[in-house]
Amino acid sequence: MANKSLFKKRKKLIKKRYYFLLILIMLTSILVFYHYPNQSYFEIPKFSESFYLIPDEKGGEKVINQDKKGLQLSTPPDDIFEITKDPSLKFSIQIYTSDNYEDIKNMMKSMLNSVDTIFSSEDLYTAVLKHNFGNEFFLLYKNFNLRNEALSHCNKYGFFLENCIIVNVQNLE
Repeated sequence: MANKSLFKKRKKLIKKRYYFLLILIMLTSILVFYHYPNQSYFEIPKFSESFYLIPDEKGGEKVINQDKKGLQLSTPPDDIFEITKDPSLKFSIQIYTSDNYEDIKNMMKSMLNSVDTIFSSEDLYTAVLKHNFGNEFFLLYKNFNLRNEALSHCNKYGFFLENCIIVNVQNLE
């Protein structure tokens, strides 16, 4: 007697269903990816009008500060600074910078008044860099004719600084 498998036909039918399903998925993916990629789902129109409106008047009350720029800072007048433009300053070692002149003055006083100070008042200078966002004040140490002189001095005696930064003072305008 020959052994016949009862489930042979059913296994072949299940395999045929999987192949048919696989082919169907491949055909639909080919149709979707190759037929529809040039169609845009939605378009955002270009917006050429202003995004916001600042009224000239609001309920009879005048709107203030309309002429201000976004990053404009309120800077004090130049006559309260004790900074004189010294043409002999060329290269100097940067000790401290701040946008507040009082911080520079306090730092200079604390450096000169400390017990074991190595600084003299003739070696400390203050310079200002004026730009669109306000003023940046520099506390500088010593005057050198060449950048290399300032760098070698800083490497030898700049133990009080974390980073040695040499400033070309003539370019601060």
